[in-house]
Amino acid sequence: MMAQGETIGLLHLSCPEGSKLILPETPLEACCSRAEQIREGVKHLNIQHRGQSLGVVSFSIGVAAFPEHGLTREAIVEAADVALYRAKHEGRDRVICASERAIADTS
Repeated sequence: MMAQGETIGLLHLSCPEGSKLILPETPLEACCSRAEQIREGVKHLNIQHRGQSLGVVSFSIGVAAFPEHGLTREAIVEAADVALYRAKHEGRDRVICASERAIADTS
């Protein structure tokens, strides 16, 4: 279980490996803002494969934070996963923050 004084944001990035970016001591609003900056920045990358541009790349991100979305590591990761899948379902290329206590906590 995490300490009640901690503030931790988790960005779950949509990519083949399902990467996660943990932002210690970062409030939820700042995490959502940073996620949007990352999503927008990816659009400006010139990604190439075998000498061919892949064009504009879309990027979905699910955001969850402690303690807003869970009291355990597992609950926060699951809340970020749910937010990511919601972003994909709603049309991709977007940032979605998890709903308040979207996932039941397990201690």
